[in-house]
Amino acid sequence: MSNRKPTWKDSKPCPEDQREAARRAYEELRDNLFNQPACESPGHEPETRELPDLISFTCEICGSSVTLTEGEQQLYAGQGIEPPKLCKDCRRARKDEASEAIGEGESGGVGGPFTL
Repeated sequence: MSNRKPTWKDSKPCPEDQREAARRAYEELRDNLFNQPACESPGHEPETRELPDLISFTCEICGSSVTLTEGEQQLYAGQGIEPPKLCKDCRRARKDEASEAIGEGESGGVGGPFTL
């Protein structure tokens, strides 16, 4: 006889009536949790949000028109930095040029591709 503790593998399957009762209890709990009306204090008006004014600018390099999304505006405002003055393509090109100038190449890593 071994001294090991029993595991779930050693247990017998749950009788069908107990499984059905557990399934019904789970469904009732799930319905109660997810089908609740929104919590509101008495006399509270639902909150309405106005979309912020869209920020648009012209890229200083290529002259294309760029509009920042609400998420981008929140990102720049949250970090306390100025919105960009260049479009994404021109920023990427400028970054690639700077990487190549210091020897990182297109891979972004130091030393470039391996050669044998």
